[in-house]
Amino acid sequence: MKVIKLCLCLFFLTFPAQAMVLLIDGDRGFNFENEYKEALQLAHQEFNYWDIAKKGTPPLIHLERHPLVVWITDGSQTSFSFEEAHTLAAYLQKKGKVIILGYNTGYALHDLWLDQAFFGFEYRGSTLDPVEIQQYTGQKNLLAKTDHVEVTRDGMTLYQIDGGPHNPLFGKPCAVKTMKTTWFGFDLTDIPTPFDRAELLDKAILDLIPQH
Repeated sequence: MKVIKLCLCLFFLTFPAQAMVLLIDGDRGFNFENEYKEALQLAHQEFNYWDIAKKGTPPLIHLERHPLVVWITDGSQTSFSFEEAHTLAAYLQKKGKVIILGYNTGYALHDLWLDQAFFGFEYRGSTLDPVEIQQYTGQKNLLAKTDHVEVTRDGMTLYQIDGGPHNPLFGKPCAVKTMKTTWFGFDLTDIPTPFDRAELLDKAILDLIPQH
């Protein structure tokens, strides 16, 4: 009987396997996380969740337990505090990989010197109104406000502004991938359906950590 009880105790004290993805909620209480959670669940991507508004900036050691971080912002030009930016940079300087989506995130990363350092681009501007955006392969289009950038030698364009040659921003990159990061200059909510959001996030995750 004692052996059975001991086995039961060990069973309930065993922790579940660590999720590969950490979803960091930095939206300052705007509840943007709902679309991200839904997309990750539809993509069958297990994740852990950290809410900065409730728990503060996550410690670096917590990020390091996850191969990849998806960081949600509040959509402002000051999306990252200095403490958050320091943690993000320290994580990327090690083995971490990061996905960031959102209008104004290009400006926010540039303001903290993170765009060229880690994300493979230099911020150039943001559209004031929604524009046509095309996947670089020409497969998918959407309409959204977006940041646009100049890709550096480490970056690869994923999406670009469309609208034809008459558009002065035609061909400007608005989503960029490197070996360790993927950045989208438009909001996840601008992608029309939950399944399309799930597909975008799933592909971005698998591109960065294909073996998980």
